[in-house]
Amino acid sequence: SAASDVYKRQGCLLPLFLASGIFFLYILRDTGRQKMALLCTLGAFAGFVLTVSVCLKSMNGNVMALVVGTLVFSVVLALSTALLVHRYMVIRIEWVRMVLMPLISAGLTAGALFALTKAMTSLSVGFLALLISLIVGFLLYVFLLLFLRCIRKKDLVLSLIHISEPTRHA
Repeated sequence: SAASDVYKRQGCLLPLFLASGIFFLYILRDTGRQKMALLCTLGAFAGFVLTVSVCLKSMNGNVMALVVGTLVFSVVLALSTALLVHRYMVIRIEWVRMVLMPLISAGLTAGALFALTKAMTSLSVGFLALLISLIVGFLLYVFLLLFLRCIRKKDLVLSLIHISEPTRHA
């Protein structure tokens, strides 16, 4: 049915929200806020139970109610933990460099890949077109990130330092 297709497409968002929620749970736990992490998890679970019970009744027992409930659980978990991490941790975000410019880079890359794919579909090269699109998309996105200074030399050096620290202590 059409409603079932909508819920299946929404189910694709589950990994994104669930991974985000788990990531923020680990941050809360590792910073000594285990009780807050537990409260977020319990609140998300309560949202799951409530959503599934309401959806099961309104959907006449359709199993897609579980997808909707799990999506609600994931969204509540991700948002509540993210808000707590934002509240209790000092995180300085350079919105233009860290959010806006990568979004612009992604949009420009998507537009270029759309045009490239349109042009290559007329050539009917199939798998080769996909491979070329992937390579061009990756290179263009990395170039735009560097050109728009989303990634700075200082950031790369800090990343390398953090990567090499565990091997030094071993």
